[in-house]
Amino acid sequence: MKSVIDYLDATSAAYPDAVAVSDGTHELTFSALRRAARGLASYLAARGVHGEAIGVYAQRRAAVIAAMLGCAASGNAYVPLNPDAPVEAGVRLILGFADGEYDGAAEGSIYIRLDGNGSPLSAAAPDTAPDTAAVVDISPADTLYIIYTSGSTGEPKGIRKSHGAVMDFIEAYVTELTRRSWATRPRSASTPRPRISI
Repeated sequence: MKSVIDYLDATSAAYPDAVAVSDGTHELTFSALRRAARGLASYLAARGVHGEAIGVYAQRRAAVIAAMLGCAASGNAYVPLNPDAPVEAGVRLILGFADGEYDGAAEGSIYIRLDGNGSPLSAAAPDTAPDTAAVVDISPADTLYIIYTSGSTGEPKGIRKSHGAVMDFIEAYVTELTRRSWATRPRSASTPRPRISI
């Protein structure tokens, strides 16, 4: 696997109806999460958006994960935006939600509103089916997301994390969960080792 999108595809195929993410009031299964992410990726790709840093208004809701994965699947990096902080320089596109009150879009930036599942609210959205939409080739070295910190000087500094770095973390985390589960679980000699998917 070369990217977190490969993980999403594999997990969606294995556990399509399992809940992938929940915010307490709304949830998305793995298949719904994949469909929303691929749909947004198609929307962005159809507009020639590639290799950009895309701001995602990080409200605490399940659909924000679909928005982040949609950025990644289209070959872009996502930038979690804090509604109480100014939009960082270099963020041309911003994704938000129709029922949000985010008004921090900088002059010259494009604001794309999403519905409750993370899909663009636009009649101009492409007709391409998300499952068959062409998704760009992503390498482990490609940037998945950028986090801005104030740094020691007080000036915003963008820290980039690659798909490879996040995959290494996921694999280490799953390995540790599997080890702990196996070590604490009552079993016989014939008990199979647990399998965990992310």
